[in-house]
Amino acid sequence: MRPRTLIVAVDGAGRKIWVSQSLNHATLCGVLDPSCASWRRETFMEDWPEVVHNHTARLAIYHADGANYVDLRNRTIDTIKAAKDIAAEVKAVLDQLTK
Repeated sequence: MRPRTLIVAVDGAGRKIWVSQSLNHATLCGVLDPSCASWRRETFMEDWPEVVHNHTARLAIYHADGANYVDLRNRTIDTIKAAKDIAAEVKAVLDQLTK
């Protein structure tokens, strides 16, 4: 298994306002496969602007085996930057959200 994770911040009105980098996890193997670990705990850190934290109501977490989230992440960034009704404080920091 080669899991990947993408996290999207969503505001109280259900609008996407930020997206993480695609997080690539280390490979996991089956319990009977001695070539790699069958379980693992990993921690990822990413700094988001404080205004994003202030306006986030929930996180949408996409997690799958072998997924490639490049297109989803790029489409999400385009959606966020095209939105006209997100908070002005969030719009002010969108230049930090890059593909």
